[in-house]
Amino acid sequence: MTSPQPFDPPGIFASIPKSVTIGTTAYAAHIEYADRGKTVDQVLKEAPIAIKLRYYGDRKDRDATPGNKQYKREISGQDLKYTYGEKRRVTLSINIHVKDTEAVPAGIVIDAYCELLKTWVLRDLPAIIEVVDDTWISDLTYLENKTERRQMDIILRYDNTYQKTVGSIETVDDPEITIS
Repeated sequence: MTSPQPFDPPGIFASIPKSVTIGTTAYAAHIEYADRGKTVDQVLKEAPIAIKLRYYGDRKDRDATPGNKQYKREISGQDLKYTYGEKRRVTLSINIHVKDTEAVPAGIVIDAYCELLKTWVLRDLPAIIEVVDDTWISDLTYLENKTERRQMDIILRYDNTYQKTVGSIETVDDPEITIS
């Protein structure tokens, strides 16, 4: 079993690509949680790409959690230290919004960013958290007027653990055994 890997939203957030380059032009992405901050329209007035994130569906991963919920047992001096926990799954939903610019159509910018995002999921994200699966990239352009929109859901697995120490293993009495 691998060592416990905690849920790290700030680490995930910080690692998401901040821009995409097409030719010699870099297009900055404004990234924020979907339920906080500015609306997509407000963001697109300031930045060419608006990224909205949200986590949902946090649940126990029964297939990946040890039956006794014990991750490891180790001796620390005179004590036994147990690590207990469970594997959890959560879905990271990333929505990408882009409007046409004078230089480049929104479709080109959003496709380039989606390719960059797929590389991020494959190469960078596993260093922060276990990636169980990623879904196809949905085209949701029809939902908004003149704004290209894509959505990608990524299923992540993390460990929810705690430690328990049982003191003084040398004071455990041997059971008396009588053979008759």
